[in-house]
Amino acid sequence: ILISMSIFNIKAAAHTPALPDSDGQVEIPAQEWPYAPGPRTIKVFIHYPGHALSGVGPQTGLMLDLHNWGGFHAIGAPDPRQLADRYNLVTICVDYLQSGPHNPENVPPYDLGYFQALDALRALRYVSASLDARGLPYAHGRIYAAGGSGGGNVALMVNKLAPRTF
Repeated sequence: ILISMSIFNIKAAAHTPALPDSDGQVEIPAQEWPYAPGPRTIKVFIHYPGHALSGVGPQTGLMLDLHNWGGFHAIGAPDPRQLADRYNLVTICVDYLQSGPHNPENVPPYDLGYFQALDALRALRYVSASLDARGLPYAHGRIYAAGGSGGGNVALMVNKLAPRTF
């Protein structure tokens, strides 16, 4: 399956926030989930080289840094601050669908990472489109995904769904 990043048209959503000027978090619109119909958002944590958007330059890459199953932000994943500064990356952590503690008796079943991967791709598209819209250059050929445990599964899924992106 090939998914074009253009399906994640962030500009179409009027309530999409601007990129923060320094390390921070935003909530962006996400795809509706059949088990809980209606609007849904995902929390995206953004870490810049040097802690500021002004640290992004032509050699800066983008990296999805995805938490473990049952986690949030960067729990169980590589430290996003270390990645941002050491490797000149904007690291993007995503509280994708079903992040946080999981109780199988109270929530629908895990979908093996499809919705989680779509949430991660949506967050990546949000950051890349926002940088492009602001005219901020970054290294389009340096886009990575990594994660710990369940986040590793989601990293594999984003590569399966958008193989030409990474």
